Amino acid sequence: MTPPSPAAAPILDEPAGSPRAALLCALLALGVLGWMTNQHPTLRQVDFIGFSVRAERLWDGGALDSDLLNTLYPVGYPALLGLGQRLCGDVLWAGKALAVLAGAGLVGVTARWLGVGAALWALATPMVLEFGAVEGTDMPAAALSFGALATAARR
Repeated sequence: MTPPSPAAAPILDEPAGSPRAALLCALLALGVLGWMTNQHPTLRQVDFIGFSVRAERLWDGGALDSDLLNTLYPVGYPALLGLGQRLCGDVLWAGKALAVLAGAGLVGVTARWLGVGAALWALATPMVLEFGAVEGTDMPAAALSFGALATAARR
């Protein structure tokens, strides 16, 4: 006797959601996280002070060697903070904006890769709701990591 053939396995490199659905989920996340950020306009993570000091030194031309070559915290986040500060005038709001944009990006990538249900679930998780609404490196790191996984899965 031959066992019945299994059903065809789903193809993992095909996106589960449409680009339009991903955009709508990202816009929803942008609204939710932006509203949450506005509820707490003050500093919520003390670690952010060190990043803002590094950002200021990087953009004012007084960067130390440890600002450029830091093995624990690379130069990318402070450089983005400095750029954000130049654009919006306040380094704290720049940090909050980076977190909100990263959270929206994570939700959008989730919608495209795993579907709208997974994206709405991701938006409702405490990790995205908390770290997507406060200044810090957590949400940008999570969004970049998840985006890299989604990109690698499609190859």
